[in-house]
Amino acid sequence: MIVVDASLVASWFFNDERDETALRAAERVFGEITLVPPIFPAELANALLSAWKKGRIPKRELDGAFERIVQLPFQVAPAGLELKDEVELAARYGLTVYDAMYLALAARHRAGLITRDARLRAAAFDAGLLEQET
Repeated sequence: MIVVDASLVASWFFNDERDETALRAAERVFGEITLVPPIFPAELANALLSAWKKGRIPKRELDGAFERIVQLPFQVAPAGLELKDEVELAARYGLTVYDAMYLALAARHRAGLITRDARLRAAAFDAGLLEQET
């Protein structure tokens, strides 16, 4: 079981970020249970929309990305209204609560976390949750 964040999945759609790490992680998604928090779809959509606005991807790729995303075998893990664990992790590691949602999800399920976000990677490493992409 793994947890992936939007920074990783977004990299699959950008030529300058689609490297071996991104491709190996993409392969793993189809071979393992892959969890994401409820914030994931909105965060990924925002990253892709922002990329389109900045000219990183053309409109047809933006539209195609959304079509491919809904076909990915992600399990959106439920979250309640109480975000105590997430707030504690955010405070401890200097993360946003959004990023701490990924870390908390990995901790709850004893799953490895795969991310391209440097601060979240460092927190996952410190918490013993950083999943090797290889």
